[in-house]
Amino acid sequence: MDYRVSKDGPVHRANKMAKGAKEVLVEGGIPNSAITCLYGLNFMKDSLKQFLEYDDSDEELAYYIRMNAEWNEESFIKMQQLVRKVMEDYSDEDYYYKPFVYYCVEIIRIIIGTISHEAFCSGRWPEGFTRESYRDFLDERIEQLKLIQKDFIRTL
Repeated sequence: MDYRVSKDGPVHRANKMAKGAKEVLVEGGIPNSAITCLYGLNFMKDSLKQFLEYDDSDEELAYYIRMNAEWNEESFIKMQQLVRKVMEDYSDEDYYYKPFVYYCVEIIRIIIGTISHEAFCSGRWPEGFTRESYRDFLDERIEQLKLIQKDFIRTL
């Protein structure tokens, strides 16, 4: 399975691993061929590995919101840091891995849509907030999420 999307065009299929390499599972159960760059044995950078581990965890922001119907600031901060680190680490590359692209485009859009609904903050809000202050807080987070998306698009 190829996890990469070219930043300048169509999806590329990875060549099989370099001569003599075998299909093995590496950290996190990700197939070795999935983390091989287009030519050679350049593995995923640590930032992308950390992002994929976060994305597969119960603390991932969209999953947490869906399961708990509440905002998780700690998860938001972690997601924001991981996404920005991946963008920084891959700024000179010609591709992003598909799960990362999907997250930046679709999952962040889903998070924005979910927390934009009035029902998300009606009835209950965290201690220390009023309904209005919680809505303002969420509106700030929506703007930050939109900025992440814009920054991602600018890197393409």
